Amino acid sequence: PSIPGLRLYKNLKKIAEKKGVSFYGSAEITGFKAEGNRIIDITIKKPGRPDNVDADAFILSTGSFVSGGLFSDKNNFIETVFNIPVHSPEIEELFNEDFFKLGHPIEKSGILIDNNFKPENAEYRNLFVAGSILAYSETMKYGCGHGMAISTGVAAAKSAEEYLK
Repeated sequence: PSIPGLRLYKNLKKIAEKKGVSFYGSAEITGFKAEGNRIIDITIKKPGRPDNVDADAFILSTGSFVSGGLFSDKNNFIETVFNIPVHSPEIEELFNEDFFKLGHPIEKSGILIDNNFKPENAEYRNLFVAGSILAYSETMKYGCGHGMAISTGVAAAKSAEEYLK
């Protein structure tokens, strides 16, 4: 990252922390707890012992395959935190193609959302989704990963804010 980029990050982080946002850099989520159709906390791996982080709303923005937000073998597609359903192209379409070409069908895999950035096929009403984990994002094909993350992150945060009102 560039020096201006680091400065921007630090300043935005300070503003967010003043508004009550907590940051857990590179923390691995190892589990979660739900009551009915609400997620009440997530468990993150920390040196020593795990830590539970509770919230009234959650935004899933773990990325797709490269960052570990999605996982696939030849038969299944899995969202790795909340195990919500993953949309994917037909398996035959995926493994009969040149796997390293831009626009490979696997880039269409991800979480389907409604107009409020809530996952369509999940029971959790306080969960929102943003970034390259979204179905049909195709960030490699279009070279738009950061723009996708920022724009959908803002939209998901606005929807979460509305939910919390």
